[in-house]
Amino acid sequence: DEDFDLPGFWDARAEQFARSLLRTEVVVRLSEAGMRRLPYAVDPVAARDALAGAGEPDGRGWATIALRVESLEVAHTQLTALGPEAEVLAPAALREWFAADSLRLAARYGTRES
Repeated sequence: DEDFDLPGFWDARAEQFARSLLRTEVVVRLSEAGMRRLPYAVDPVAARDALAGAGEPDGRGWATIALRVESLEVAHTQLTALGPEAEVLAPAALREWFAADSLRLAARYGTRES
């Protein structure tokens, strides 16, 4: 069929498949830098959807998003790339995981006696 748009069809199917993998939702606050970096850290489809639904930034430029991810383990790995530009709000288990990481990082990078 000459009217069939194979690239368009393939793009739509690929996006549908990507969304089918995103079965868990996390809530994250992002700085302006975090919002810019999000598409490089997580699934591009998930980033686009989350940023489209983002609330208005607060007075400091931070916005809250609902982000679809494959699992909490994947979210942890991906959101770690955003460093201090992201704050996990929910679920509690993921927030606690990041809190424990921050304590370990502070201990590792804290001032050492020579």
